[in-house]
Amino acid sequence: MASWQALRTTGAADVLTRTHALLRPAMSAALDRLDDRLRRIAGYHLGLWDGDGTPAAADTHVGKGARPALTVLSAEAVGAPADQALLAAVAVELVHSFTGLHDDIIDGDELRRDRAATWTVFGTPHALLTGDALLVLAGTLLCGGPEHRVGAAMSALWTAVHELVDNESKDSFYPDRIDVPPEVAAATTIGKTAPLSRCACELGALYGDAPPARRASLRDFGWHAGAAWALHDDINGIVAPAEVTGKPAHSDLRNRKTTPPVAAALTRSTEPAATARLVELYTRPGELAEADLAEAAALVERAGGLDWTRREADRHLAAARSCLEAADPLDPAGTALRSLTGLFAPTTPTAGTGGEDRPRRADHHAASRR
Repeated sequence: MASWQALRTTGAADVLTRTHALLRPAMSAALDRLDDRLRRIAGYHLGLWDGDGTPAAADTHVGKGARPALTVLSAEAVGAPADQALLAAVAVELVHSFTGLHDDIIDGDELRRDRAATWTVFGTPHALLTGDALLVLAGTLLCGGPEHRVGAAMSALWTAVHELVDNESKDSFYPDRIDVPPEVAAATTIGKTAPLSRCACELGALYGDAPPARRASLRDFGWHAGAAWALHDDINGIVAPAEVTGKPAHSDLRNRKTTPPVAAALTRSTEPAATARLVELYTRPGELAEADLAEAAALVERAGGLDWTRREADRHLAAARSCLEAADPLDPAGTALRSLTGLFAPTTPTAGTGGEDRPRRADHHAASRR
């Protein structure tokens, strides 16, 4: 098994590549506990093999790796070996995969990570049940850990899952409302992401036997880092091309979702004319044409929606960095966490750019929101 202690270069891409090397065999072993049919579907969703069961290339990422990276790095940051927190990292990625399977169905997204979403390959019922199985498997892995950690680990995991489901439910109540305050939209979108990144760091610190204060600092770091990333991901949902997000361009606008940038553009506009036109597009019956979607993206920017969201993301990013320093992380894990934190604030193109300022490919982003 690859050793995280061999880490010497701490660029973000290197961090995620090394997480993948640790996670892939452990994830494959965990999936062996599932029924063959569910295992095949889960492995496809996780990128371990193709729809027909053919093993994927060895360098295919299992997810994008940020959440399990946070777990193993948090353990190393408090002086424990990465292997000590590996099963916890697998559990975190399984929960992330559970949410991704369900979320693609809820949103009707047909692409994830540049290939067909799982429900489009295996059918909606099988994708839903596989997501449920992954959630149960995550809890089973933690229950099989050291007895003195089980209670706290399960509490952290189920608290995160409860918050994720609760906020997904809230989001479903106003997907296309035009009167949602941006603070409410931001709290909901953060609540669909930050709980799991908080849990990832908390589990790493817990399995690393960190004292309470250090564990709390890493937990808070995970929350704010996840919040910053969630907000930037919503910006990408407005302006980023498909090759960046792994989903259709303008996917949030296409679904008329009231994400924070849209909510800010609609209710805190700096350009009333732009907002009026955006309202017209958002309330128009039927599907929006590609030209309409491009116009809507430009209107969100003109009305100040992207700027409002970036400011909120930057505020959380600053808080994340402060919490990380309070945890006094040991190197090289501390340096790697600082590098990984940069992924939570990718450079995003404006609605009118042609791609010269695009963010890095999604495989090297922090993670998918759900």
